[in-house]
Amino acid sequence: MRIDIITVLPEMIEGFFNCSIMKRAQNKGLAEIHIHNLRDYTEDKYRRVDDYPFGGFAGMVMKIEPIERCINALKAEREYDEVIFTTPDGEQFNQPMANTLSLAQNLIILCGHFKGIDYRIREHLITKEISIGDVARLIKKTAGFEGDLYFNADKPDGTMKKLTDVSKLNALGWHHKIDIEEGVQKMIDWYNNN
Repeated sequence: MRIDIITVLPEMIEGFFNCSIMKRAQNKGLAEIHIHNLRDYTEDKYRRVDDYPFGGFAGMVMKIEPIERCINALKAEREYDEVIFTTPDGEQFNQPMANTLSLAQNLIILCGHFKGIDYRIREHLITKEISIGDVARLIKKTAGFEGDLYFNADKPDGTMKKLTDVSKLNALGWHHKIDIEEGVQKMIDWYNNN
């Protein structure tokens, strides 16, 4: 399986794919992960990927031009089963969806950012919209956590502290046959006991 991830902040996710389960999957040839910096597909000297939404609404949205250039460049190299956009209003990610996507050969994942994306991107380039919000809420609920979930880049070694320590997932024997609820509960139990 090949997964091409398009993001404005590649440094936030590179570490996750270079350790633990994802690294082993890549080393065994089970997964091939490629992270693309969306700013590399801009044409202005400021490498802007955002713009004001049509109609003058508040906030910024991701521009269509760099996204279209990136997706077209990737599609020129191979066929893709899905072009996925991660968004809070997408279809809820769950175990059956994870199982279906695990059978795909090639996926593009566009990471949401800013206030949203130019609607033309959804209309013409995206084949599936997914929300992982329920997974994050499930982790919060199971852990009894009432605050906000966030990334923290202040670790002394300069690496990103993630919401989930993937090295601890490895100790659980985490794999796709464990459903999300059971896996989250096991992870939290193990984390609290170690």
